[in-house]
Amino acid sequence: MENLNYFSGLCYVLAIVAVLTRILMLFCKDAWIRWEMNKAYTEKQPKWIYIVVLLSIGLAFYTWYKVYVSSLEYGWIIATILTVTLLKGFTLILNYEAFRRFAKYVLYDSKRMVILNTVVLILAAIFVLMGIYLY
Repeated sequence: MENLNYFSGLCYVLAIVAVLTRILMLFCKDAWIRWEMNKAYTEKQPKWIYIVVLLSIGLAFYTWYKVYVSSLEYGWIIATILTVTLLKGFTLILNYEAFRRFAKYVLYDSKRMVILNTVVLILAAIFVLMGIYLY
């Protein structure tokens, strides 16, 4: 890991965020659910969502820029992943009520939470492996 480049750093940041949120969800289960449904995703669509979506778009554009100016062969993979995750942001803005229903559907069902957390932790492991072996 002598040469930490943008793409590997991005992979590690995504993995860290994924793992830390799962840890918080595990140890603060009820408090996490209350926070998500009553503070983060309130009945009325919060304004912070627009800011996060704009920042995400900027990050995706910057990542694609780095794909084109760098000599790394597989930079397009993480850029594609970021671009696809923008769909979540657009869903939040364009169909907030449906997203909120989905959040309740998952958060209040322990089986669904286990599935979600498992998938997110697998993705975190993939990001780490990508950061180590791909970039």
